[in-house]
Amino acid sequence: MPILKSFSIKEQGPVYEIQFTMNALRELEKLSGHSIPMIGLTLMSPGRVTVGLLQEILWAGLEGARTKQRKNTTPRTIEDVGDIIDEYPGGVMEFFQEGSEPLKAIMEAWHSAFPTKEREEIPKDPPPAETANESIGTTSPIQPSSAE
Repeated sequence: MPILKSFSIKEQGPVYEIQFTMNALRELEKLSGHSIPMIGLTLMSPGRVTVGLLQEILWAGLEGARTKQRKNTTPRTIEDVGDIIDEYPGGVMEFFQEGSEPLKAIMEAWHSAFPTKEREEIPKDPPPAETANESIGTTSPIQPSSAE
């Protein structure tokens, strides 16, 4: 399940929660016109990210948290998100500056929406094919030649 992340714009200011749920990701695709994999690749290439896309990503995360946490029944508009960004000291460039509290929260919430499964380590010396087949309850259709 995607984790809930939060940030605030000012000390003593409101706390904004972000969560990239399945519904939020679907809405982000519809709003941006891009697939989630393409958005993810764009996020990892800072020079290619537009301010509009960042605003749409933040909107989706805020709406994902709002609907999942059921704390507020009033949906935010994309314009509301622009106003949140405008309130940030230093403006839009500082808001999305690497290392800023909002960008860290966005990136952590984004990454949590796509967890990686731990893979079993592949043995360095796998068992011979006959042993491997026996261990899963099958036999090989190829029988060794008895003429050798």
